[in-house]
Amino acid sequence: MIDRERRLARPAGIAAIGVLVFVIASIVIQAGVDLGDTDLEADRLQAFDENSATLTLAAFVSGLGYGLVALPLFYLFKAAQARSERIRGGLIGIVVAGPLFLAAAIVIQAFAFDAIASDFVATDGAACMEAAAEGEDEQDQCVEDLITEDTAFSISTGLSLAGSLGLLFGLIYTSLNAMRVGLLTRFVGTLGMAVGVASLFFGPPFAALFMIPLGMLFLGFSPGGKPPAWDAGEAIPWPAPGQKTPPPTPEEPVEGRADEIFPDAAAGEDEEDEDRPEPGSIADEVDRASRRSDGPQKRKRRG
Repeated sequence: MIDRERRLARPAGIAAIGVLVFVIASIVIQAGVDLGDTDLEADRLQAFDENSATLTLAAFVSGLGYGLVALPLFYLFKAAQARSERIRGGLIGIVVAGPLFLAAAIVIQAFAFDAIASDFVATDGAACMEAAAEGEDEQDQCVEDLITEDTAFSISTGLSLAGSLGLLFGLIYTSLNAMRVGLLTRFVGTLGMAVGVASLFFGPPFAALFMIPLGMLFLGFSPGGKPPAWDAGEAIPWPAPGQKTPPPTPEEPVEGRADEIFPDAAAGEDEEDEDRPEPGSIADEVDRASRRSDGPQKRKRRG
């Protein structure tokens, strides 16, 4: 398992960094297009038709970038699943489908808008000619109806909604469980969950920002290094905030004799016993007398 994760770490890291590269590239491509004043829907169609090739390319590059999000999320999900039985493997489909649906929605929407704009400009807005005569508001409403009633555009809208919800779930669920098993630090895990919520309300570009720390982690360039759970191959949860390291277990009293614990001391006592004379012998009496004479003398009593 660990060897497989190490082999796939580089492709997953490159894919994560590639997300940001493609998203930025699409923004740069689109920035080179002058859309002018596009407050009116009819003007938007006119501007898109004039720059359809560039805008379609930007959408394709953007869709490719968001599609790559599925790879690092899949890699992180499987790594977390290998370290915890609480993670449901069947949910991997939602994690992967979210970015792919979102990518498909961006590309299909661009082609649908191109077809609508091309037909509208080719007919000089004949479909909304009567509405234009009534005023700009009526014309705008007519053009909006043309766009929303288009089959391809409706499909892209459904895919966009499903993809956004799938991306939200994938980022939150994967980041949360990866943090729980110790694969992500608390900061990165919390960032992933926050980015998931932000991508739903403010758009998918926020998901690309989360790919930066994730890609650096997979490639081994994370400032703090990889958390120990990666090399251990098992879950190593982070201690709860404010939790102290448990005190060391007190040592149990050692049973046994002193000579088993301090053999040198016991050997020294045995040697002293061997040097002493046999009790009751003349040599023993002489030894005792010498000990009494070498001992401390008693103090004399003062009268």
